[in-house]
Amino acid sequence: MYLDCLLLQDSWLVAPEKENPRAHVAMSALARALHRMQKACIIRFVPRANQAVFVGCATPLLGGTERPDCLVLNNLPFTGEL
Repeated sequence: MYLDCLLLQDSWLVAPEKENPRAHVAMSALARALHRMQKACIIRFVPRANQAVFVGCATPLLGGTERPDCLVLNNLPFTGEL
């Protein structure tokens, strides 16, 4: 269900820092809660310093033994309607 968002243009994978166990716990809690409720979240995002803010949709992507739980972020093109 959530893998469809990977097919959209300009998707970002938002993952926790490798050496930060607290970041892993926080990201896992958010991703698993969104997955359990079958929800996505609307976020404001700045890709780099001094760039424009855009609104995006973050959907959970649960990991396994190979990779951590993370979020897939996609730009919402029509943010004026929110």
